[in-house]
Amino acid sequence: TPSNSSAASDVYKRQLDNLREDICKIFKLGKNRGMLTSLDPNWDPKGWCKRRINELKKVLKVTDIFFPDYEEGKAITKLKEPKEIIKKLLDFGATIVALKCGKNGSYVNFRGKIYHVKSLSIKPRFTTGAGDAFDAGFLKKFLEKGNSLEACKFANKIAARYILKGFKGLMS
Repeated sequence: TPSNSSAASDVYKRQLDNLREDICKIFKLGKNRGMLTSLDPNWDPKGWCKRRINELKKVLKVTDIFFPDYEEGKAITKLKEPKEIIKKLLDFGATIVALKCGKNGSYVNFRGKIYHVKSLSIKPRFTTGAGDAFDAGFLKKFLEKGNSLEACKFANKIAARYILKGFKGLMS
């Protein structure tokens, strides 16, 4: 029923608000223990207002790898050009930004430069979850090699494989 759906949505939003308050503390604790931190912001259901962006800036100061998609990056920075979005997010405090741009590939910073990694030319079948597959692929390769550009190239391949075959395609 609509009222149950609305109530569930309100609970979800309150839980997100509570998590926002704790995520900075959690990341600081992890960083103090030598852990790598990464964050995919997902779309903010309340919108990227000034208060939300200020909260995010605090978290980005303790974030090693930030994984926004293009629309999130654009909403957070108020910029449109992918390389400018990355520069602004780096200014906010993230160490590495991997900006996911769907069929337009991705962008990542590596050794002081920003690189565009083209997407593979494929016919998409499964797009929901492709960003998560990208994030997982990026983290796997980054933890192996410590190279954000190589990690981004690998992540594009993983996301493409997911888009073609779904989750089962990642397991074969």
